[in-house]
Amino acid sequence: MRKRIFGTAIFLFLTAGGGWAQPPKVFLDSVEARLEKIAVPYNLAQWRFYTTGKSDSLERYEKLWSGYVRDSVLFAAAVRLKADDKDPGRSRRWELLYDLLLGERVASSPEIMPLVDSLSKIHFSFRATLGDSQKTDNEISKILRTNKDRVVRRQAYFAQAQRGELLADGIQELMRWRNALARTLGFSNYYELGMELAGLNRSFLLTALKQLDTLTEKPYRALLAQLQKKLGYEKLEAWDVSYAYADLELKLDPYFSKDSLLPVLKRSMLGLGFRLDSLPITFDTENRPGKSQHAYSFGIDPPKDVRILMNADVGITSYNTIFHECGHSINACYVSQPTWLLRSQAPGCFSEGMAQIFAGLTRQKKWLISYAHLPLELADEYLEHSAERQLIRIRTTLATLYFEFFAYQNPDQDLNKLWWDLYEKYTFLPRHDEAKGWAGIIHFATHPVYLQNYLLADMIAAQTNFRLKQDLGEMADNPGFKNFMVTKYFAPGASLPWNAILQAATITELDPQYYMLELVPAR
Repeated sequence: MRKRIFGTAIFLFLTAGGGWAQPPKVFLDSVEARLEKIAVPYNLAQWRFYTTGKSDSLERYEKLWSGYVRDSVLFAAAVRLKADDKDPGRSRRWELLYDLLLGERVASSPEIMPLVDSLSKIHFSFRATLGDSQKTDNEISKILRTNKDRVVRRQAYFAQAQRGELLADGIQELMRWRNALARTLGFSNYYELGMELAGLNRSFLLTALKQLDTLTEKPYRALLAQLQKKLGYEKLEAWDVSYAYADLELKLDPYFSKDSLLPVLKRSMLGLGFRLDSLPITFDTENRPGKSQHAYSFGIDPPKDVRILMNADVGITSYNTIFHECGHSINACYVSQPTWLLRSQAPGCFSEGMAQIFAGLTRQKKWLISYAHLPLELADEYLEHSAERQLIRIRTTLATLYFEFFAYQNPDQDLNKLWWDLYEKYTFLPRHDEAKGWAGIIHFATHPVYLQNYLLADMIAAQTNFRLKQDLGEMADNPGFKNFMVTKYFAPGASLPWNAILQAATITELDPQYYMLELVPAR
């Protein structure tokens, strides 16, 4: 009912001297202003939902947002005026508006939005039942990484996989609906639409995945054999791989306390020239019932209000996570553009790349020694094993990315079989068809066709680090780092396509070779 009234109001505006009859600039400015007015309280409602598991105003703002961005008359007007506007100074804003409205015709549809909210709430509230107690994601992760009892680790693995049982049917239904809606927009499936909205070339991505497969297969097989020998098992299982590094985890933990997390982060960022206490960044790091167990940077009203959600814990993994999210947030604080659309951060892979540059600080020897106070020998040991873990992560990532690609080709197939076929193929670990742990990957529900951005982010970070080392040296305590990042990457916001920003900063378009070179020592 509200959507129909909203659409009629826009139609009257368009036909009574607005819309098509208005100059393109007036129309564009008014639409941006309206989007921003809805987006800020909508972002706040989402923040409350993610941090508490409930939000009284979320449904209201979802309806208001979807009613506006999915209005067919508004979309038609934007398409027409985008073509009519001859001012090159506004072309980028038109591109961004068109992509936003195109994507929201799927994301904010009444078939999609309520189901995403429902699945998100299940994901937030889920606690794995192990024995007589319920465990958070952090607690399950610690068991898998450090518990000596292999039986307990196996139980923890399958307890966590129960989340997938609750989500699998809903995720499959989402994929069906997304494909159906994408076809109404002229795309063969949602994966194709997602690639276009992200500004990605599917051929480039699939070629990069094939290269990574070839590059990592041999050293990964050798690593599995090494871990199997170290543990003395007849065969490795998924719940054994992380445990193979338990001795290192236990040695590292005293240097990465939960209480020191924010103080170390602030000192580290100050060394790069960023005084966090002077930036509009709010942190919510405590674990509590109902709160999302994932980690996010929320741009509520960037650059004026940015927030970080995570669940802090002991260990370097928690430090890596908050450095990553802080990279997102600092990026949002330093965007310097005149309009709401241009202030949007660049698309997913580039934004994730910025975050990975900051997260990479925790894998630099100087930082490990100067800020985490690791002894030299322990820092070297960590860096060596970090390269090995990168191999493991890449092989799992290959399975995950190919899974989403093939799932959208035919979401009616047996997705559990598809997952285990690909998991076997790329991780060389045993399949367990009784588990649907893949459906616990929340991105499939909330951020479709997004996971490839983390891999591309590593490529962007590697390429940037190569340039930084050439021009400025190591990142830690480098006074030139802030100026480079702010002027080259952050300030432009979405004023240019992400690949143009990268090329201007690093003198070349995205090239996987820099990332491949970083992997060579792990071979």
